[in-house]
Amino acid sequence: MEIKVEEEGIVSLWVGNAPTLEALEEYLTPRYRNSGERIPPVFAEDFSLGRFDDDLREAEVIDEPADSLRKLLEGFSYDEIIVPRFVDTYGEQISPPANAVVLLYDYSHEPNEARHRNSPVVLRYVGSVSYIR
Repeated sequence: MEIKVEEEGIVSLWVGNAPTLEALEEYLTPRYRNSGERIPPVFAEDFSLGRFDDDLREAEVIDEPADSLRKLLEGFSYDEIIVPRFVDTYGEQISPPANAVVLLYDYSHEPNEARHRNSPVVLRYVGSVSYIR
């Protein structure tokens, strides 16, 4: 079942682990058949996201896994707004520690059971908050 909720002013957050930024980008990027047909990214399939605007996505892999949302979200767009909102809503500590972050802006994800295929990238959905003051 595809769940797609575009909502202006909302950012959805996933954290987890990835061996490299390249592996995370591959996980997040659609593929194409020889015919030109688009194959959704594994990320979209794992979380039943359907299509999302790649221009409204940020992703990063940090060197050392962290157990703090505050540390993981430093340096992302709107961090002065979203860090306190995510921490206040979902708590600062995450377990297990994560080294990968994915943010989808203008997208309010409805939680569902994630499916993880044979991928070196494993993410979990944290939640969504407003990034507008």
